Amino acid sequence: MTSFWEIEQAASKLRRQLQLARLPELKLLCLAEFFKIVDKAPTASIESYIREFLPFIDDASTKSNPTGFLPNEIDGLKSMLDILKIQPPDIVASGDYVTLERLIEKLKSESFENIPLVSARHDQVCIRCIFVEYYPDLELDSRGRILNLLISASPISSRVESDDVNVRNPVEKPDDRFLEQARQSVKAARDYLHRQYGLSAKKRYRFDFAVDSTGARFTGDSLGVAFAVGAIAAVGRVEVFRKRISIPSTVAFSGALNADGKLAPIDSEALKLKIYRAFHSNLSHLIVPREHGVEALEYVKQLEKETSDRRLDIALADDLDHVMADPRLVRTEIISWSAYAGKKIFQIRRSIWVEIPALIILAAILFYLIAPPQWMPWFDDNPAYASINVDSNCLEAFNRENQLVWKEYFECPLENENGSECYKVLDLDGDGESEVLFLSTTISHCDERAWLYCFSPDGELRFKRYCAIANEFPADTQGVYYYAVRVSVTEVNKRNLIITEVSQQCPMRAHIRLWSAEGDSLGWYINRGGSCFCMAGDLDQNEETELYFLNYNNPMNSVAMLVINADSSRGVSPPYDDLDEREIIQGNQIKYILLPPSELARVPNEVSTKYNHPGGEGIHEDITGILTAYTTESMISQYAKIIYSINDHYRVIQATPTDQYLKRWQELVDSARVLPMDSEFFDRIRDSVKYWKDSGWITEGELRAAENKSK
Repeated sequence: MTSFWEIEQAASKLRRQLQLARLPELKLLCLAEFFKIVDKAPTASIESYIREFLPFIDDASTKSNPTGFLPNEIDGLKSMLDILKIQPPDIVASGDYVTLERLIEKLKSESFENIPLVSARHDQVCIRCIFVEYYPDLELDSRGRILNLLISASPISSRVESDDVNVRNPVEKPDDRFLEQARQSVKAARDYLHRQYGLSAKKRYRFDFAVDSTGARFTGDSLGVAFAVGAIAAVGRVEVFRKRISIPSTVAFSGALNADGKLAPIDSEALKLKIYRAFHSNLSHLIVPREHGVEALEYVKQLEKETSDRRLDIALADDLDHVMADPRLVRTEIISWSAYAGKKIFQIRRSIWVEIPALIILAAILFYLIAPPQWMPWFDDNPAYASINVDSNCLEAFNRENQLVWKEYFECPLENENGSECYKVLDLDGDGESEVLFLSTTISHCDERAWLYCFSPDGELRFKRYCAIANEFPADTQGVYYYAVRVSVTEVNKRNLIITEVSQQCPMRAHIRLWSAEGDSLGWYINRGGSCFCMAGDLDQNEETELYFLNYNNPMNSVAMLVINADSSRGVSPPYDDLDEREIIQGNQIKYILLPPSELARVPNEVSTKYNHPGGEGIHEDITGILTAYTTESMISQYAKIIYSINDHYRVIQATPTDQYLKRWQELVDSARVLPMDSEFFDRIRDSVKYWKDSGWITEGELRAAENKSK
């Protein structure tokens, strides 16, 4: 049994740790260690401490990112939760630990993959680095951590003696090993650039390194390789080389680098911590000095036996040249001679303000002979349409003359399926030139998936936004990837509104996000099935524009019409009786209408699912102000549809068949599979329509019966 003195000592230590710990995840780990100590103590002995530390548990649980934990840390948090659950309700109520409980539930299903790459400026290179964090002041076990390293390089006067190397993170002292490693890595990078690209040793640069560190202090040399590779890529942004250098976001760089470019050995224990962190992430490759190859590969095999669905490739290297030559770690693309020559001329003209006439004439001749059409003064540089080039893995923008205006390359493989729905070219801001919207159609699990990119007319990235809504639906955890469905643009209050739709399966749900033309979030909605935006309008004439979707609703096995606000929508679609109300926000939709399968769709093999399908015609408004929504009731005769007429009170007033519907029904009658229609056949279809109310579903037939009774 733990004595009162031991408990007070542990509490005093915890108070100090909570003041020192910068990250909420570390605070929770410290709290878990305290509860491990007092696990067997009587309730009376620890009651006051539980009351004292409960607010810290709730605050840290709220602020913690699930990806900030590792699989081997879940048990400690669960043990703390178990202790809280057995306390008397007058000490710990169930609501006091609900945030911690939700966090642990997320961790149990967490794939530990979603470690985001920070958004870098156009002049910056962003790469992943991995190192070991030590916590002597917190008395916690050391752990591997992945952070983003941002690097930029800019030319400075060649009259200075050396490059200007800045590390924009707190360091212990001016001569810290962390700073010395940065200078050493820059020297190795400069030597490599001189050997491979002939970069003059007389040129000088200012290198800025910044780790996305949340204020943590770093010492040591774990970022040596990352510093060098980042410096090479950053110089490639400001100098003209025949090769364009890029760093995949699925590669982690770690380890010290000597001034001659050799990788230094790694402590065996630190190596295991780094591999463990990388293994439980979205990284595909980790660089390890070749002399540690055997122990690294054996440890990875051990981890793969414990978690069979995960993989991590170990890339062995002796020096910086090996790292840069490995196409898995560093990607290079050779640019054309014409583009290279043009850029070289521009660089020379920019740096030399007095030129001899012969050089000007030569440059002009060379320009007109080999320059691409985009460089000609009469070239139309306003995008008119876009397309995906699968072979080059890029998005291409073309003008009205079908000439290429610009292209943007992506790291992850792009696909053309549904691609035309995922890009739009239009004048978003009303300045007469067209922006390009692209909802990335990647086919692999990667950081580019489900992101909306907005490119300016000249191809510069204006903004990018993530289009899924994480943690608002039970199945949507941090490790889930979403498929691009479509991006749409409509006018609301004389301003453009961007609508993105991404989806996931098992269970199927569609995430709808609403954005302003500037990229500001205006609302979101999760539909329990597929979704399709159809139109914007003001059917109820309340002087506010509504958005109309024709969707699936999987739990109800039916097509559904969704109507939401254009600037304040949020929540999940009905029904809710099979969901935990604590885990979702019920949707604030204006109207949710089920258009159930008709008798034709219920005939075996007429449709491929349990329910009908949204018609390709979508939703339209006629001149009388009546909406018409189409549903497909047969896949054998795909034009066999029901047309629903909806008035300004969002009531279905009529269900009308297409001629193909009647023809298909007669074919089934002739084959003795169904009986002939009676006179009330389509009235029954109309009356089967369901509307969502706060109390549940109500049919059109029930509403009509109640209205007739009240007359």
